Amino acid sequence: MVKLEKIDIYEVEVQRKSLFRIATGTSSTVRNTVIIIKSRDNEGWGAGAPTRVTGETLEGISEALHLIKREIEGKEFETPEDAINRAENLIGKHPSAMAAFDIAVYDLFSREAGLPLYLYLSERHGTKPRERIMTDMTLGIESIEKTVEEALRSKKAGFRALKVKIGLDFEEDMERIEAVRDAAGKDIMLWADANQGYSVDNAIEASDILHDNEYLFFEQPVKWDDFEGLKKVGEKSKIPVFADESAKSIEFVERIAENHIADGINIKLMKFGGIRRAVEVRNIAKRYGLKLMIGCMGETSLTVAAALHLAMAFPEIEYADLDSQFMLKEDLAEGILFENGFLSIKGSGLGVEIKKKTLKTMG
Repeated sequence: MVKLEKIDIYEVEVQRKSLFRIATGTSSTVRNTVIIIKSRDNEGWGAGAPTRVTGETLEGISEALHLIKREIEGKEFETPEDAINRAENLIGKHPSAMAAFDIAVYDLFSREAGLPLYLYLSERHGTKPRERIMTDMTLGIESIEKTVEEALRSKKAGFRALKVKIGLDFEEDMERIEAVRDAAGKDIMLWADANQGYSVDNAIEASDILHDNEYLFFEQPVKWDDFEGLKKVGEKSKIPVFADESAKSIEFVERIAENHIADGINIKLMKFGGIRRAVEVRNIAKRYGLKLMIGCMGETSLTVAAALHLAMAFPEIEYADLDSQFMLKEDLAEGILFENGFLSIKGSGLGVEIKKKTLKTMG
């Protein structure tokens, strides 16, 4: 049994190194609600990131976590799932708030067990864990010259994979697609993400150009709720099509899987409500033969670490887009290791340490 003796809730805001632009908007900062759960000599840490995908706000995440605090603080639980189920019954569908609590609980329980989270998860689910995973670096929507410059800088920094954001100007996007391949060379893996930006016809045309330039897959080419269009693109595309915004809940993942709408799913903890629900997505994908990648929203190393542990525990997660922390001027946490394109992490629990001086108390 683990007692959740004390729950504290904070806010953090960190600046990005530069403006980040995708088809659905731009951002210059990352704002998260942070939760710390204390039990005996250990602490579990988590955070929730408001996103357009879930429609949550920072204030809404905080309110949901304060409700959990009022009802759960001081109670004991035998497993992390027991605590998470109790919280979900309290607040319903608030996926980013649930992700914050879920991550903190798993961090706490794995620290109590004296294990890194990925080993704790692999033992509970009978998987064969790995010790690292390759991540991409995302190139936001910029001019062709700026995109090429960023691609070369990322390659020099050690990245072996790049994600190119597209979805605003079709003709310019296709020029950027070709320019990045020419500049990066054949030894760099590339994929593209339109963030819902294209019509079905443009998406099909884009998929041909991506194939010709040896991009590995195409992420979320059309509007999130155009499942018929997404399926049509997937049927015409010569490279796999991944669903991200369309796969914003377990129910939508099941719909995509059962109806063969996409070839793969982008798992994000903030979309699904944390690790427990992400494992359900993995199970669905495994059952239907879908490919998997792990991604992140506007997050710090605190929650990117949780996604990293998930990917290390479940080797079916083939691709990683865990790069949000590289875009921050000052990160909230430290502990994720990057070497030659691969991410790894050591230590019990999440394996990261929070810079508590950056936290602001909420309520």
